[in-house]
Amino acid sequence: MNARGKPTAVLLTYGDVHSWKALQVLGKETLGIRLLVFESSFFRNDTRLIGTLFPGLPLETVDFTQEMNAILQRRTASPAPLLSDVCVECRTAMLRCAGEFAAREGIDYIITGDTCSPRDRLRTADMFRLIDEKSAQAGRVLRPLCDPAGNPEGAGILFSTSKERIDSPPAILSLKTHARRRNCRLRDPSYFSRTWDLYRHGGPLSRREIDLLALGRHFRLAERARLVVGRNQEENLIIEGARDLYELLIKIEGLAGPSAVLSYTASPDEIMLAAAVCARYADSTGQEEVSVRVRSAREMWRVRVRPAPDSLCRQLAVRVWPELCDRRA
Repeated sequence: MNARGKPTAVLLTYGDVHSWKALQVLGKETLGIRLLVFESSFFRNDTRLIGTLFPGLPLETVDFTQEMNAILQRRTASPAPLLSDVCVECRTAMLRCAGEFAAREGIDYIITGDTCSPRDRLRTADMFRLIDEKSAQAGRVLRPLCDPAGNPEGAGILFSTSKERIDSPPAILSLKTHARRRNCRLRDPSYFSRTWDLYRHGGPLSRREIDLLALGRHFRLAERARLVVGRNQEENLIIEGARDLYELLIKIEGLAGPSAVLSYTASPDEIMLAAAVCARYADSTGQEEVSVRVRSAREMWRVRVRPAPDSLCRQLAVRVWPELCDRRA
């Protein structure tokens, strides 16, 4: 309870439509509301947009990158990790963290914008109960957009309207693209597959490595040699600026072409292979040799290579496993 005797709650949000609708069902008048946002390089949060969507509500942020690293380290050790297992552990950890925050601040409830769907095994009433129990938050989590039976006993008095009577205000319409996109990058099969590849060959990841997962074409040249090749000028500039001190920067000379970063552990043969892969994506005829500049922390040199054939590039590309991201019940 707050000083006015109203129940208090923390709303978990990333600026999505569902968390906004959940708050409308509850009503600001019946609860003292605070916002809690989990931030990580794996997520696409924009606190400015969240502030626009929920004007006047106090906002707290939690850096969740270290927790996500630990979850992925455990789950990707499997020969075929499922995104659904990662999601369950992530949601459990978030609720546990929110519960600890609520306990410190004397907050009564935790609100989510979860919706139930019989076609998604992560959005069933049974799964929500399991997550609540694993996070030790059973009886404290309000899900206004789910069946009332899935909410704590007596919580119905906090609901000021039904979800069917909610209309989207102009603010939500102006934020439509942001509010309806997937917040977690891991739900993209390509991104999840690249993440699995990195954890299989190392991990936990640095923030820079996580940021690179969303960029370019990814190739696994050898156990300890990964190549990331830019797809356009914007990605080339980011890759060049984000290069780690010990990584090798590869750049096409004399032609429009990609920039790339290669693991510093790459052998001389693997450096030549990486240069050939980069040459494949340069604006050349595909037949003549291409000049490629390689820069390390200590020196810079040039090599001349023929572009790698498409078949070899496909063989080296990090494979995408869409079946690992299937959440259908």
